[in-house]
Amino acid sequence: MLVPIFLPKDTPVDIHIKELGTLDITKTIVHEIVSESLGMRKVCAKLVPKALVGYPNSVQFHVFEITRQLPQFAMYALKPSNEQAAPEGFVRFKVNERLQRICMWINQNFLFPTDIEFESGPNLTLNLKCLRTGSSLAMVFEISGKVTFHTTSMSLAADLIQSMASYLNIDTLESKASFPKEEENLSLLMEKLNSIEEARLKLGTDVADQLEQIRNLIVMAEDRICDL
Repeated sequence: MLVPIFLPKDTPVDIHIKELGTLDITKTIVHEIVSESLGMRKVCAKLVPKALVGYPNSVQFHVFEITRQLPQFAMYALKPSNEQAAPEGFVRFKVNERLQRICMWINQNFLFPTDIEFESGPNLTLNLKCLRTGSSLAMVFEISGKVTFHTTSMSLAADLIQSMASYLNIDTLESKASFPKEEENLSLLMEKLNSIEEARLKLGTDVADQLEQIRNLIVMAEDRICDL
């Protein structure tokens, strides 16, 4: 049986799984423990529906529990390198760490079928797809220590950097970032803000002119009343 799990955010999640089997204890024994041994008469009950797997007509069950933590970026899956070009947005920085240790960070914070290992070559490139939004993420780790995250999401880039910096115990990190779509959106917002500001100033000027005309009309009306 497959149970799909959809994580709304990139945060670690604890998965608690229970498997039910046979347990040599009956409802009568449970009642005796609660009522006689513990001296409880009115006990609040909680209904917990479970899927039971066992022999037909079985009334005795074992309970086996296991806890597994899903890593922070479990919603990102590997995809072929030639499937799609890397996103335009990127953030680039440099760390003084071996690629083998960076692979340890990857294996701890991502959920891949097999562990990522670096054997040889000038760099390690991972092309990923977000199972939540369908967006692309490309991570390039060069042997010189230069790291580049290609993504259109600034928040994702920030989460990746914070996660890596925390794992590698890095306090300060210089980076270079470029997100054309975000910059374009910012430019559009600034243009709208300028238009609103111009409209506000024009409206303020019009209101001032109208008030001045009203004052002049009041003065003229007072003069005519005095003449009468």
